[in-house]
Amino acid sequence: MKKRIGLTLCVFLWIAAISGCTSPSESQKSYVDAAEIANVYASPNNYKGKYIELTGEVFTDPEKGSASVSFQMFHDVENSEQNTVVICHDASLEVKIGDFVKVDAKIDGSFSGTNAFGGEVSALQVTADTVEISSYAEIIAPAIKTIEPADAIKDQHGCVVEVTKIEIAENETRVYVTATNNSDKEMTLYSSNAKLLQGSKQIEETYNFDADYEEVQSEILPGMSSSGIILFDRIDPDTAFQVYIEAHNDNYRLDFEPYTFDISIAE
Repeated sequence: MKKRIGLTLCVFLWIAAISGCTSPSESQKSYVDAAEIANVYASPNNYKGKYIELTGEVFTDPEKGSASVSFQMFHDVENSEQNTVVICHDASLEVKIGDFVKVDAKIDGSFSGTNAFGGEVSALQVTADTVEISSYAEIIAPAIKTIEPADAIKDQHGCVVEVTKIEIAENETRVYVTATNNSDKEMTLYSSNAKLLQGSKQIEETYNFDADYEEVQSEILPGMSSSGIILFDRIDPDTAFQVYIEAHNDNYRLDFEPYTFDISIAE
């Protein structure tokens, strides 16, 4: 279980409210190299005044002042480490717990505060020029290969299944599927029956509760459609494969074959 322990940030909001906001031009910024980020967290005060580009997951409710928003995020999301206090001089910024963000910020140094249990906790403090809401897929599991297959759509008795995109990441494979029910009966598509077939391997659906990907609904009423991601473990990005999906409607007099899509890596 991840530890989610917040610091007391009220002092930041007071400082932010009186300090104003000035953003130097890009040519005036001196950025920390990505290879140095671990050193920044180890010795934040050594990098005061430099700029840094960070990503992370928000793990505390933001605190708002009259002209600023402050929140905490973990840069090392998977290990819930590299705690970062972010001050943004934009009171209109909307972030919440669980959001994945990209931050372009100036390093203020180290902050020490107390958590909810009264313990001393230290964190890297930065003042952001920009905060961009992102996603788990983009920050934690970016695609190393994206395939948008042409004409990967099949219609059986008005039950239409389309594979619109496939993203292969280092640790997972995301298959984007849209199911449309043009029949007069309820359509059923169980993602748990979906498979990827690559060589002699049969890859079953998996789950990632941290990602919270949108899922294809299993029951689709007539005239309706549903889109989402069916998730699998990582496959070989350089080998062709087949997507296998089962779907049907409630007219049991009809015969349905599995919906299969041959995916070429050249696509």
